Amino acid sequence: MDSKRRTGNKTPTPHAKKHKEDMDSKRHIGKTTLTETLEKKLGAARYYTPPHHIAHLRKYFDSLPELVRRAYYCLGNYIVAVEISKECRDRPVIMDRFWHSTTAYGITNESSDSDLPPPGHRVYRWPSDLVQPTLILFLTVSEEIRKQRIQNRGGEKTHEEKVMEKDQLFRKRLCEAYRRMHDPAPIELDSSGSVESVVKNAVLILQQYHIQLDRAP
Repeated sequence: MDSKRRTGNKTPTPHAKKHKEDMDSKRHIGKTTLTETLEKKLGAARYYTPPHHIAHLRKYFDSLPELVRRAYYCLGNYIVAVEISKECRDRPVIMDRFWHSTTAYGITNESSDSDLPPPGHRVYRWPSDLVQPTLILFLTVSEEIRKQRIQNRGGEKTHEEKVMEKDQLFRKRLCEAYRRMHDPAPIELDSSGSVESVVKNAVLILQQYHIQLDRAP
């Protein structure tokens, strides 16, 4: 067969190349992609919650009342903390979700717009018996991009993702709960830009906290 007629060997046209570049420039980054990228740049160990020891129980606990569900996520934080306390002696550690996430969702699920605990309340403070991170990044993004990421990710949506689709006030309370966290307070990072720009801004924040990169950005 004439090679020019083989559909599998077509040379990309300039238009096709430009289209791909345009698509690449519109890529966005989520927390998992960011933590994976920083893991490589820092030469770090990456952990996530719920940890693999109890991750298979997540769907079951998500179907239970909020108090029981939060207890499950809290347990996951403390299980991971044991592993982190050993790992961080040898290299940096990056967490994909930790205590602030557990607490913010718990507060949001158990409150309304009128009774969110006020700023400075002890519920926003990091537990004294849980290993504390050097730096916490709170990624923010528009609702449109959030929905787009979930769609591109595929798979089953979490309980909270389903709630946010139906209740915009829930999302508003959740963000406010995150912003009220203190000791340590999270640093807000706009993640609506390209992958490259968000990673660059994250690296700049790390450097401000004297966190050294294993590899050049």
